[in-house]
Amino acid sequence: MTEPLAKPIPMGLLEAIEANGLAFWEVFCSRPGMEFHRQPGLVWFASGYEAPTLNGVLWADLPPNTTEAAIDDVTARFRRRQLPMEWRVGPSSRPADLGDHLARRGFTLAEDIPALFLDLDSPLPEAPAPSGLRVELVEDPVRLGAWFEAWESGFGVPPFFSAAFRDAYSHIGFGEDKPLQNLVTFLDGVPVASATVFLAAGLAGLHSIATVPGARSRGIGAAVTRSALELARTRGAETAFLHSTPMGSSLYRRLGFHECGRLSIFLAPG
Repeated sequence: MTEPLAKPIPMGLLEAIEANGLAFWEVFCSRPGMEFHRQPGLVWFASGYEAPTLNGVLWADLPPNTTEAAIDDVTARFRRRQLPMEWRVGPSSRPADLGDHLARRGFTLAEDIPALFLDLDSPLPEAPAPSGLRVELVEDPVRLGAWFEAWESGFGVPPFFSAAFRDAYSHIGFGEDKPLQNLVTFLDGVPVASATVFLAAGLAGLHSIATVPGARSRGIGAAVTRSALELARTRGAETAFLHSTPMGSSLYRRLGFHECGRLSIFLAPG
């Protein structure tokens, strides 16, 4: 299947993607002991776990003449807590050369990730699955445990990182009213794939799509992604998006996703 042609980016999509991402981390940090702060010109969070992905700045709109002083102030704030941090730079982050300012203050570019989107008002792509494959909505602690088993193996997640997500997702709980919905995929009764759908800002953000190493290249990733898209559509979303890893990029493009922007992630100096 050929890669889909470039598609015009809908007006307001990038802003909605960023709003969805901020809402995700706000819900993630709803457990007591975690922090999420929306301040003028700055959105940041601190989970308390010693992983840069779990602490840092999610969005900033800083005056150009005070940008580096503000960066130093934020960096010192996390350093006093002895927490590693990252700084995310998206399409609406300001100033436009924020990444250059971060580099001058010792931050290093860790990732530059494409954002992909898919309209849900057209037929979803077919995704043939192996016999014996079953995708289930996570509605109780037992299925959540199976979800974590697949997610940890699929991404090679270290225990301390998994602990933060276990605490957060257990606190969020289950039910159709929750913006965060997890899907776990079983093959012959064994958990082999994970996916998360987060609904906010009129969009469905897809996260944590992973297949365990021993079950890859069998159409399982495509099947669980399609199930996530179906869930998003049934919950009223008209557009889905995700930030793709290099491993998953070709799959998502085959399913009809189009690139619409990028997210740069900078790590604070050690």
